[in-house]
This record gives sequence, C-alpha cells and structure tokens, in this order.
Amino acid sequence: MDRTRARVRAAGALAAVVALTAAAAALRFWGLRFGLPDAMARPDEEAITTIASRFILIGPNPNFFDYPTLFTYAVAFVERLWPGGQAVFDDTLPRLISRSIAAALGTASIPLVYLIGRRLFSMRAGLLAAAFLAIAFLHVRDSHFGVTDVPMTFMVVLALLVIVAMPADRAPWPMTAFAAVLCGLAASTKYNAALIVAPLVVAALQRSARPWTYAVIAGGFVAGFLAGTPYALIARQKFFVDLLGLQSHLSSGHAVDEGVGWVHHLTFSLRYGLGLPLLLTSLAGVVWVVVAERRVAWVLLAFPVLYYAGMGSGRTVFMRHMTPIVPFAALFAAFALDQGAAFLDGARGFSRAIGGMSTALVAILAIAIGYDSAQRSVALDRLLSEPDSRTVAAAFMKASYFPRGVPVFQNGSVYGQVPLVPEGIYPTMPIDRLPEVVIVQSSRLVAYSNQSAGLRDILAAHYRPLMHVPVERQDAGPPEPVFDQQDAFYAPVAGFHHFMRPGPEIEIFVRSDK
Repeated sequence: MDRTRARVRAAGALAAVVALTAAAAALRFWGLRFGLPDAMARPDEEAITTIASRFILIGPNPNFFDYPTLFTYAVAFVERLWPGGQAVFDDTLPRLISRSIAAALGTASIPLVYLIGRRLFSMRAGLLAAAFLAIAFLHVRDSHFGVTDVPMTFMVVLALLVIVAMPADRAPWPMTAFAAVLCGLAASTKYNAALIVAPLVVAALQRSARPWTYAVIAGGFVAGFLAGTPYALIARQKFFVDLLGLQSHLSSGHAVDEGVGWVHHLTFSLRYGLGLPLLLTSLAGVVWVVVAERRVAWVLLAFPVLYYAGMGSGRTVFMRHMTPIVPFAALFAAFALDQGAAFLDGARGFSRAIGGMSTALVAILAIAIGYDSAQRSVALDRLLSEPDSRTVAAAFMKASYFPRGVPVFQNGSVYGQVPLVPEGIYPTMPIDRLPEVVIVQSSRLVAYSNQSAGLRDILAAHYRPLMHVPVERQDAGPPEPVFDQQDAFYAPVAGFHHFMRPGPEIEIFVRSDK
C-alpha cells in the first residue's frame, strides 16, 4: 500500500512539474520576437550577435571580453547549423536564435529547481519552488533577452543541483570534479557566476573533505571556465584589460544615479522582480532555513549572499543583475510555505477543524503569493507581442519616399531611435541646421529620450507633423508605471495598463518652410 501511494505521489509530482514547465515555456516564448528586426530593441543583444557572427566569419577569437564566450559560442554554433547556412546574414535570425536559447534555458531551470527543492526539503517544497520560478517576473522577462543573464542563471542552478546531490557524509571526487567544471562553465557564461563555487566549497567543508579535494575543485573550475572562454588564456592581456574596464563601469554607475546597489536591488530590483509578497515570503524562508536547517542554510545561502554583496557594492544597478538570485528566492519562499503547511498538519486542533485541508490551503497561499508576479509576467508578454513603436515608424519611413541623401535628425539614445534601412541612406544632421526630416522620441526613460532646449520651437516654426506613434493610453488610471531607469529597455516593470505597445513615443516631422 505504501509503495503504491508513493508511486501515485511521484506520478502526480511528475505531472505537476511537466505542467509547470509547459506554463513556464509559454510565458518565456510568448512575445519572443519583440522589436525585431530592430537591432537595438534589447540592449546588449547586438554585442552577442556581432561576436557570434565574428566567430563564424573570421575565427574563434572574440577580441572582446566584456562577456565570457560560452553563450556566444552556443549562438554561433546554432547559426552555423541553421538550414541554408545564411543565418548570420539575416536581419532577424541571429537575435531570434539567441533569444530562443535563453528562453529554452530559462524554461529548463524549472525542473532543476524542483529537483533541488525536493532534495533539500520535500517534494511539496520542490513543486512550490518550481511554481514560483515559473511565474517570477524578472526570470520571465529576462528569458526573452538574447543575452547572458538567464543562461548564466541556468548554469548556476545546474551546478547547485549537482552540489546538493552529493552524499551527506562524503564528497566523492568524480562528483566534486563534475560540480567544479559546471561552476567554471557558469563563470564562462557570465563572470559573476564564479561565486557558485562557494556552495561547493561549503559542501566539501561540511563533509570534512581531504585537502586534495580543494585542488580538484580549483582545477575543475579553471578547466570549465577555459573550456568556454579559451581566449581568456590565449589573449590574456586583452582579457584582463576588458575585465578591469568592466569592473570600473559596474562601480561608477550608468545613465541615472539610483544609489548604491545594496539598497536599490532590495527596494527595486527584487521588489518588482519577484513581487512584494514573494519577496517577503522568501525573506521569511531565509530566516526559517537558518533557524531550522543550519547545514542546508550554509550551502543555499553561500551564493546569493556573496553575489548580492558583490553586485550591490557598485552604482550600476540594472534590474537584470538580480536574475541569478530569483531561483534561490523561489526555494526559500517554497521552504517557508512548506514548513508553514507542515506546522498546520501537526497542529491537532487545526487539523480536526479543517479535516486535512492543508494542501488546498497551501495552493491558495501559493497563488496569493505569486499572483503579483504572475499577472505582470502575463501583462509583459501581451505588451511585447504588440508591434514596437520603432518598427512601426521604420516601416512608415521605408514605405514613404524620401530621396537618398535626405538629412535626418533623431534625438535621444540610439536605443530609442527609429532604425532607418538600409543603414547610411539618410545622413544625420544637427537640428539647428534644419534637416529635411526630424524624428522625435519621448519616453519615461528620462536619461535616454532627452529633448534639447528649443526643439519644440524649431519644430513649430519650420516643420509639419507627418506621423505619430503613441505608446501610452490617455485614459489609464493609477498606479503610475515603473521603469528600470538605467536600462534602455522601453517596457515597464509595473503599470502595464498604461501601454498599448513597447518602445518610445515616436513623432515624425518634415520641413514645411521650403
């Protein structure tokens, strides 16, 4: 009877994981084509696809080490295998390939988190952790981007799974070496993932591993990193120069001063990346794990604590920097809810009153905790599935006849500007020289859509409106939308009801006084 019941429970858990993974895939692949073919619709994608193209057309040396190369090698590999072999020359395919890899790895993280939660806590905790990660807004959002954050997070979670799967009383060297190689591969996806080696060291210490075990960890880590980024050794001078430049950028800030990361990431990045109920539940889970499962706490907290301390020390505080924290937050929140349910199951008076209804209560609480994050994930996907304002304006410019060589002025950051193709057909000209066409972008990203003093006066005196692409609804009520002001990504993190499409508001004007 017990075996039959265990099989039924295992089959039910497997079905739940499959369903959660399918839901996670839907959230991550829905709207994946946003902004295409605009190369700047997602900052940093152009760097990934440019380096991947260089690998195919020139050779494996990136000559650029702001990112390690494992992810770009993967993008280049898929591009090379693409039917016809011409993906590298397409306007859309390279970015769609990089985004699809990220979305697939984001989806694959769901069953891995389930396995970690089941191993460390219980089957119910594993399912709750998988559910929270499946709907977590920051993880869903960043899984749409063909950049390194979600692939790195996947590698971190994969390495953690191997670490927690070690026998409780020993650290077998083959398993330790495998985990160390995975840690190195994680760092070869994005440098700051190197901190995932900390839980491995903690696990070895807890098992009183022999001294040579740490040499195995170091060797495996270096081997994994160099397997994914071999030119860090071959072109080491360029590698160290770029690494120092990257560190300087992270420390000094970007675009808008949002304060130090230790405060901003808690009050903004994780507040909106998880949703306030999920964040608070995860923090409660941290305290509960430390009190009730001290041995597990050392392993599970090693990476997020060191990572948060490091990423929070600077003033470049992109919300996406917290993406690797999200699976850990899901695990801690799941532990808190699971332990709360176990407490209710053990409370005799409560059990008699509800007649064993704690499972249903856990489900209701999980929905309440995850609702904010889930509804914003769905709202983001709906928004991203709409035509981007820049692509709408670009199509209009392409369909309209302007003779080759007509000068154009666009304000603001290149990330918000309308892509004019073929590139170079319209030379740029300062607004005070009265170019033939003026394209004005406006948005709530204050650092990226600035308009010079006197621009509107010049437009009123010398131009007539030709096209207007609005992005916000005029009748939207409170609350006001919230943006990551340092990131040139023209979609909010909250307040989606204000918007009908992603991108900045675009106005196109043509000379009228000639």
